[in-house]
Amino acid sequence: MDPMATLLSRPVLPAADAGLPAVRRRETELAARLGDEYGRGLLVDAAGARVIDPRASLLRADGSPFTPRMYACLLLAVAVLPSVGARVTAAELDARVTALAGEAGIDPGAEGPLAWRRAVAEALLTLRAWGVVGEIDGGLSGYAEDGEDALLAVDAALARLLPLEGGAS
Repeated sequence: MDPMATLLSRPVLPAADAGLPAVRRRETELAARLGDEYGRGLLVDAAGARVIDPRASLLRADGSPFTPRMYACLLLAVAVLPSVGARVTAAELDARVTALAGEAGIDPGAEGPLAWRRAVAEALLTLRAWGVVGEIDGGLSGYAEDGEDALLAVDAALARLLPLEGGAS
């Protein structure tokens, strides 16, 4: 696949992605094209590559936009991921995101515990789509709906690429 097409279809590429070597070889050209043609930036380092789009809105798997609560959960998850280790359960991540939300003055219980768990799970599903987390045992969809825990693999180096100052995509 053409490196530009790869970046446009998958805005976050982990170090192990087969398309990353081509992106690295053509980084200068791709960065210029992304800026000129799409108004986007490109960040490439040892952990992978990320397309930066300051105008982007995050969309859920069904195409609907993220709610403010989901976006907050995504930012909080990105903040805690580099410190959780290579494997962590969805419930542990949820607990860390919830604690950080409290520190930030966000009331996780405002819409009820199920709505909060679903928002955290939606954030984790987005991170899964970007290759930052992967499901080892169980699934995030099950965690969202009935609280059935899932064991996740975390690519902490790739998570550090996601400050989300302007959004990825």
